[in-house]
Amino acid sequence: MSNKFKELVTECAKLIGFDKPDVKEDFYALLIDGIRVLIEPADATETEKESLFFYAQLETLNDDEVPPVSTFILQKNAEFSATGGTSIGVLPNDNIVTIYQLLPSELDRAELVIAELNKFVDIAEQIKKDIAEVKYLPTSTNQPLDNTLLSV
Repeated sequence: MSNKFKELVTECAKLIGFDKPDVKEDFYALLIDGIRVLIEPADATETEKESLFFYAQLETLNDDEVPPVSTFILQKNAEFSATGGTSIGVLPNDNIVTIYQLLPSELDRAELVIAELNKFVDIAEQIKKDIAEVKYLPTSTNQPLDNTLLSV
């Protein structure tokens, strides 16, 4: 996918405003609203065509913040509408909150990819805000967390 990936991501970067983007063979990194997003090619399988993968690390948690944030993330991942098709997780050894999304292979035009990229960043920003509120909740609370649906 390297040629197709480079061409598509280069076109996206130019539409965003970069004159000469330095797209690597296997990734491109953008800093959007303080969130570093990696765009990577996703290998084709026998049933799927090549596509793109977005990935971002949102923040590193202290050990005592992991339980309430993990509970929150489990709830959000169960609600597809709350994550906009992204997946959120906490890396187990590093306590880093990550968000990622595999794009459908039909998104093969720069305008479509940019629309998804903007939505991805909007969701990442909302999750980051929610985590700032959630990470200080006591882990023994019996009250369910508010379901904040995103309208993106």
